[in-house]
Amino acid sequence: MPQHERLFNWKFWIQWVLASALGWLIGNALIPEISIGITMGIAQWLILRPLVSNAGWWIVASVAGWLIGSVNLLLIAPPQIETITGAIFGTWIGLAQWVVLRKWVPLSGWWLAISALGWAIGFSGLVGSPFVGVIIGSVTGIGLELLLRYSKGNF
Repeated sequence: MPQHERLFNWKFWIQWVLASALGWLIGNALIPEISIGITMGIAQWLILRPLVSNAGWWIVASVAGWLIGSVNLLLIAPPQIETITGAIFGTWIGLAQWVVLRKWVPLSGWWLAISALGWAIGFSGLVGSPFVGVIIGSVTGIGLELLLRYSKGNF
């Protein structure tokens, strides 16, 4: 059966959600302004590394996106509008991760929209802070699973 015709990979999705949630929780327990990009990047890398080559760059991209997003939020984002804040953050993180993802996924340009949407919903205030990583991971996990079906790698 061709890769794109198989059923949704729920195992990957659950692992991605758990990794994102744990990365968010651990990062928040440390120094959130700095550490969430690192902890989420590492946790997500653990899921990606058996599936794609050179997955270590995912950590670097996640940290870079987090830092650039943080600077942009300080300069332009109205903090009282959390959904917009999340979308801006998600766009910067998604852009940095796209640089890595484009090597594996022909349709990787969609990652920017997927990431922006996941972070916007996560920051929307629908859930408390401990569950933001679950929301981000749920949305981005669905998008990433679908994108990886068309990967050049061994997913």
